[in-house]
Amino acid sequence: MKNKYISMRKIIMLSFVLIMFFSVFFIGDMVFFRWISSTEKITEKMAFDINREIANRINLFMNVPMHINEVNGKLIERNLINLSSVRERDKYFLGIIQSHQDEIYSFTYGMENGTYVGARRNEKGEIQIVDNNSNTGGSSWYYSVNGDLTRGEVVLKTNKFDPRTRDWYISAKTLGKQTFSPVYKHFVMEDLTISASVPIFDGQGKLLGVLGTHMNLSNINQYMQEVVKEYQGYALVLEKDTSTLIANSFKGDNFTVLEDGSFKRNKVSDLNNEFISGIMEKYNTDQVETFEFLYQNTGYYVNVVNYHNDGLDWVIVSAIPSNLFTKEIYANMRLTGLIMIIAFLCIVIIYRVFIKWLFRPIDDLVLVSNQIAAGNLSTRASKIRNDEIGNLCLSFNYMADRIFELVNNLEDKVKERTKALEFANEEINRTKDSLFLILDSTAEGILGIDLTGKCIFCNNSCIKLLGYDSQENILGEHLNTILFHEVVSEKDPLNNNIILKCILSNEKVSAEEQIFWKADGTQISVAYHARSKLKNGEIIGAVVTFIDITERKEGEAKIKYLGSHDALTGLLNRSGYEDKVKEYDNPLFFPISIIFGDLNGLKLMNDVFGHGAGDMLIQKTAEVLKKACRDIDIAARVGGDEFIVLLPKTDAEEALQIMKQIKFEMSKERVFGIKSSIAIGFDTKDNSAQIFEKVMGNAEREMYKEKLLSKKNYSIDTIQSILKILYERNPIEKVYTGRVVSLSNRMGRKIGLTAHEQKRLTDVAYIHGIGKIVLDEEIFKKDELSEKEQFQMNQHPIVGFRILNLFDNTLDLADYVYALHEKWDGTGMPKGLKGEEIPFISRMMQL
Repeated sequence: MKNKYISMRKIIMLSFVLIMFFSVFFIGDMVFFRWISSTEKITEKMAFDINREIANRINLFMNVPMHINEVNGKLIERNLINLSSVRERDKYFLGIIQSHQDEIYSFTYGMENGTYVGARRNEKGEIQIVDNNSNTGGSSWYYSVNGDLTRGEVVLKTNKFDPRTRDWYISAKTLGKQTFSPVYKHFVMEDLTISASVPIFDGQGKLLGVLGTHMNLSNINQYMQEVVKEYQGYALVLEKDTSTLIANSFKGDNFTVLEDGSFKRNKVSDLNNEFISGIMEKYNTDQVETFEFLYQNTGYYVNVVNYHNDGLDWVIVSAIPSNLFTKEIYANMRLTGLIMIIAFLCIVIIYRVFIKWLFRPIDDLVLVSNQIAAGNLSTRASKIRNDEIGNLCLSFNYMADRIFELVNNLEDKVKERTKALEFANEEINRTKDSLFLILDSTAEGILGIDLTGKCIFCNNSCIKLLGYDSQENILGEHLNTILFHEVVSEKDPLNNNIILKCILSNEKVSAEEQIFWKADGTQISVAYHARSKLKNGEIIGAVVTFIDITERKEGEAKIKYLGSHDALTGLLNRSGYEDKVKEYDNPLFFPISIIFGDLNGLKLMNDVFGHGAGDMLIQKTAEVLKKACRDIDIAARVGGDEFIVLLPKTDAEEALQIMKQIKFEMSKERVFGIKSSIAIGFDTKDNSAQIFEKVMGNAEREMYKEKLLSKKNYSIDTIQSILKILYERNPIEKVYTGRVVSLSNRMGRKIGLTAHEQKRLTDVAYIHGIGKIVLDEEIFKKDELSEKEQFQMNQHPIVGFRILNLFDNTLDLADYVYALHEKWDGTGMPKGLKGEEIPFISRMMQL
């Protein structure tokens, strides 16, 4: 018999080793090799995403001068900038240069009469004022800038210069629209230049001049190097047709200064780079707008994009090394494999020692049982260990004693036991009936289980809560199968179930929240308690009681959500944001950046279009912030029109790009046709010494600076947008407004108004009907109006008054529009003014 057990130990040991070996092999195959495959796919996707991001960032950089021209060209065409005033003109051009420190070096305006004005940065980065007119003899004079943004002394005088002969001027004048010029040599600095220029026309379509925003190629080159620096990759921009370099991150020269002082434009071939030459050869062969690929065996993911803009036809190439992402992953995988092998060997050794120790008392117990079976009932097993096997020896000895007694007193014991058993069965049946009645009356679900985890009892509430038809569907099934729909191991039916822990250790087990499965495959949330069932001090099973807490849990979740989120947008509210600040103000998340935003135009939407429009604007803003945010970022609405974006692990450069993306996305949103915008500022906390509240205060101050600088442009764009929408809905209104403006101009000149009064009269005539934006579009189509519709029409001066009062540059016009429907005899509206109480300009408009 002993030899048989020795053989069994060998079988168990061999089985264990084989199972462990194949487990490690298959797990290694599934985990490591599939991990490698997944890592390569993820790496490829990340590299391609980064390449596309590089191309997008270069595109955004090149759009900056176009945007500057578009905004400021409108200001000059509408005479909102007094270019005849030297002081006002200088501050205007200096303000543009100061607002765009990294993108442009010069912002100028050349006129048809040869005058050339503007501002620039010199080679040292110092800002200077440029002036070229009859007083300078046709030469460009450069002035230093005082602290109050006025011109100082002349620091440089150049040779004769006529802007009308420059490529950027000629390109815009010839095309009659905004465009990029060809690349040309700067006439002062040793650098190549590209300019975005837009023609400026007067009201009759006559060309007044060309507005130019100028960028040095060295600036673009530096920007290119900064874009790819963090990725350890390469990027370059070149002209598509000629392969001439525009910018590159290789620190190669885009041009060469020859011995005679002239400039030679370099091409891709001049870089002497086989890697780039191979990429361009593939691009020239495929001839597609954009493509991505892993370039040969170089380990670089390459993205090639055709970039088209007014006057530009470029190619943007970027390459990111694949090992940027995978180097540390492969090192960790090798270390993990080594640890698994060592752990496997240790487990085999420990298991071998354990088996030998475990089977020693069993061999002794087998020997004693063979002697008792042979008739030697006085033989007993010795207890050699104080554990479960030792207890088994005691139980075996107790069994041997009882067998010895039964053999000697068998008949009497049988009769006595039979009578006691009959009486006990009667008592059990009576108690069982009463117990079942009580258990079926409770609201809690109750399950009784045996030592193997199988159900031996369930009450009516249990059947109902779990969605079964009767007890027959539950009795005899394992607890894991009933509550969790899991397959139960026959070798270890109590494994992996904390509820059954009470059977193994007589511990009380409970949980205030747990998921149970119903018969139909749905889930319910429950609170449960599990207790061991004892008999004579021994565990014979367990009882599980539970109640359905699904509705309570849903209510608690809803209350918790509403307490930390804004009901209108779904973003965090101030309370939720402050909780996140406590979590994220931690060195693990440094650097952490804060973007503070204040929504423009909310009061306009609420006052003119109603609070529904204001809510729509707030919701669109929230959608833009969610779109711009990454998974780790936090967006919150902390006030009526105030928003905060928390950016963990984000430095100032990354925060600036996210901020630009938010502004760009906001500029595409429209509410009732009106362009949305938001004033934004940000600051970054780099270390624990900085106070979070102070950093947030800095971000808020930066936001207010931008709001102040863009206030005038926003008001002009908003007024123009409202008028454009009005004219699109009712084209006759545009014709009517034009006639009113013409008549007002003629009348003002006829009665001898001053230039200031004449301008004010013209401005009022131009915007006097702005309040009609709130009228139903059908009203404009009717020849006769009902009393109600006429009343609505008469309200438009009041609406116009509210709109114009929202902007500083139209505030002085609001009262004139407000009084347009007043009458000389006092019967007008809204105030009932009469005679000279009505403002003079309002009376002229009524004529």
